[in-house]
Amino acid sequence: MSTAQPRLLRADDRARSRSLQRRHRAGLLVRVTDGVYVDAPAWHAMTAVQRHLATARALAPALRSTAAFSLLTAAIALGWPLVGRPPDRVHVTDARTVRTEHRAHLVRHAGESALDHRAMTLDGVPITGALRTAADLAATVEPAVAAVAIDHAVRTRLITVDDFVAASRLRPRSHGGRGARPAPRVCR
Repeated sequence: MSTAQPRLLRADDRARSRSLQRRHRAGLLVRVTDGVYVDAPAWHAMTAVQRHLATARALAPALRSTAAFSLLTAAIALGWPLVGRPPDRVHVTDARTVRTEHRAHLVRHAGESALDHRAMTLDGVPITGALRTAADLAATVEPAVAAVAIDHAVRTRLITVDDFVAASRLRPRSHGGRGARPAPRVCR
């Protein structure tokens, strides 16, 4: 899989917007999000994971400064393996959000992003740290999905099992999460 991301074409002004819309109607471009397009051949050559990252990049300029890519979006951005398809929507955690908000291409979760001093970014938006991402996955996604991603983080020494277990115990149970299982069952 290539890690090269396609060039995003943004409708910065009215004339450019009309031009991009015409090219989209002609089948030359694919609309990623409102006002953001990518060349159709590049889009069709991308994997589902690459498309998810392109959508995250397309949304990045519109995100609040208090947001960070989180959950499966963070895991994908960190290069962790994914079992199954990536989510349809990009996930962020935002300190200014009171409750989870669902938008066309975005799920904004309430909460602090808990970034560490080595926080990585994707198009200028922080990504939750490896430990936070692992704990979030353990609490919110199917056990098989979480186990593969967390195992990768442990084997590549991004986190330790002991730190993961401790962080998972501190994380509040998510409402509606599919995971929410004891951490040791995920990683041992």
